[in-house]
Amino acid sequence: MRDDLRLRATAIFNNAGGDQRFRYLQLEAHHHFARSAHGWNSGVQYQAQIPDGNDGPGRLRVAWANSFDVGENWELRAVGLIGREFGDQRARGLILETRGEAMRQLTRRVSFGVQSFNFYRSTAGPDAFNNQNHSLGPQLRSRLGRNAIIQVDALFGVSESAPDVNGRFLLQYRL
Repeated sequence: MRDDLRLRATAIFNNAGGDQRFRYLQLEAHHHFARSAHGWNSGVQYQAQIPDGNDGPGRLRVAWANSFDVGENWELRAVGLIGREFGDQRARGLILETRGEAMRQLTRRVSFGVQSFNFYRSTAGPDAFNNQNHSLGPQLRSRLGRNAIIQVDALFGVSESAPDVNGRFLLQYRL
């Protein structure tokens, strides 16, 4: 939209349970409010996740997203999310999540790194580590021309309640 405002809509399809189908729609608005000459960037992201009706509750979240250039061709990202679930099977209290990423640019178009996703459950009843959802894994990102990005990653569960493996494929096109 502008240099400081990005809008994104993402439709999620997967084959959880053995059947490939639409799971949810995620709508995002990201307002970039800080850019430092020293490589620190920050923004606030508003998210709405709308499930198809069979995949648990919907979510409204606010995220504080940060990125740090920490050396030649290296970038770190950290995101903290707080939200509320709505609909059937919703959790009481606020949901807390974090994301982390360390990426190294290998060539002008290709980056490789590692990422972590952490879902701490709800403030209404904090759980032990193995009852939370913690995953870690590799990520490969490549630019396809000026406006397209392809990303492939795998997250491996490090807590008992996390899926053993969660593979993802993302194709982004910027208008």
